Amino acid sequence: MPAQPFAGVLVPVLTPFTPAGEPDAGRFVAFCRWLLDQGADGLAIFGTTSEANSMSAGERMALLDRLVASGIPPAKLMPGAGACSVTEAATLIRHAVGHGVGGVLMLPPFYYKGMDDDGLFAFFAGVIDRVASPALRKGAVGCITASGNVNVPGIRKVYENWKTPQADQLQAEITTARKTIQAYPMVPALKRIVAHFHNDPDWAAVRPPMVPLSEAQSKALLADLAKIGFTLGERRREAAE
Repeated sequence: MPAQPFAGVLVPVLTPFTPAGEPDAGRFVAFCRWLLDQGADGLAIFGTTSEANSMSAGERMALLDRLVASGIPPAKLMPGAGACSVTEAATLIRHAVGHGVGGVLMLPPFYYKGMDDDGLFAFFAGVIDRVASPALRKGAVGCITASGNVNVPGIRKVYENWKTPQADQLQAEITTARKTIQAYPMVPALKRIVAHFHNDPDWAAVRPPMVPLSEAQSKALLADLAKIGFTLGERRREAAE
């Protein structure tokens, strides 16, 4: 396990899918490498932005296996372990901890409504008891932001310069970009941006219940980004895994 908690800019990574709707491991690995090359301090995979709840536990674990096998440092990974059952959440966390990840993300059980605090406590306690993992520590600082999928350099400038006179202007720039993107359905919009700037149309694919942006929405989004002078960082050229 890492000696220090996460700090800085963490990106909740988008998950690419094939035209058949399967997770695209090759594109996922390449994109994660690119985000780290852009300056991301860590990758929060398999959360809301990753469409994790549209994937099975097996699919998530297989993607994590591919990331680690590709040489991405496990200490830079914070996999999500959101699940409605104690057993599935514990399985996901045991698998992640076995790889030596830097931390995990957990969701409270979200299916049943009206649960009291004792029930929520029992859920988290049950998971911790099954995992017995010292990785479940608090103390991370920085940010986990979906817009990091397309704007690591800009966000990193804020993190590195928050004590300088330029901080307000740098923050204003990333806020403008974020508001421009979130005027559209967030995950489909982010994927459309990646597809456009990486010249890879298949990146726009999402899994139901999400739907891709329409052609009109896509054109409007790209036009709005052009108006604010938005650019994507330099793409790392490499073959898919």
